[in-house]
Amino acid sequence: MDISLFIELFGALSGIVYVVLEILKRRIMWVVGIVTSLVYIYIFTKNGFYAMAGLNIYYVAISFYGLWSWKVAPDICRAGWRITSVCLLAIIVLFFLLSMVLGRFTDSPIPYSDALITSLGIVASWMLSKSYIEQWWIWIAANILAACIAAWQGLYPSAVLFVAYTVAAVVGVRRWRNKIVDR
Repeated sequence: MDISLFIELFGALSGIVYVVLEILKRRIMWVVGIVTSLVYIYIFTKNGFYAMAGLNIYYVAISFYGLWSWKVAPDICRAGWRITSVCLLAIIVLFFLLSMVLGRFTDSPIPYSDALITSLGIVASWMLSKSYIEQWWIWIAANILAACIAAWQGLYPSAVLFVAYTVAAVVGVRRWRNKIVDR
């Protein structure tokens, strides 16, 4: 078996464990997320998905923040219109900046899709660290796109992982909806 395929399979399996722990809102999720992100930095860099590799560097950093933030176990809540507006603006600005950089300075085969997935992931993971339920909707969009791109590039274990993430996000939003607390 090719070592890259073994590494990708390991990353996909650890990613599934991560999302199950996320749905259950278990703090150990952040540690599993660090491991999964380190694996995907390798996978995405090897395949020319530079923004998605960079996103996983961000995931490592935000996982340390989330591990600290969830130490006090923040309650699940809604983001509200102000935070939602800022998050949407951040996605748009990040998308334009990343797509410009990827299109001009890299050999990425998919600069716009790579930039969009990365922008969505940056905002969604920050929202997760704050326990905002809306993060699940962003993950659904990002994971559907990522599954399509992974399959198109022949990264089939990763495509399956992103489909599993999409299904898990639907389960997550339903489960978290029952636990919302007004802050």
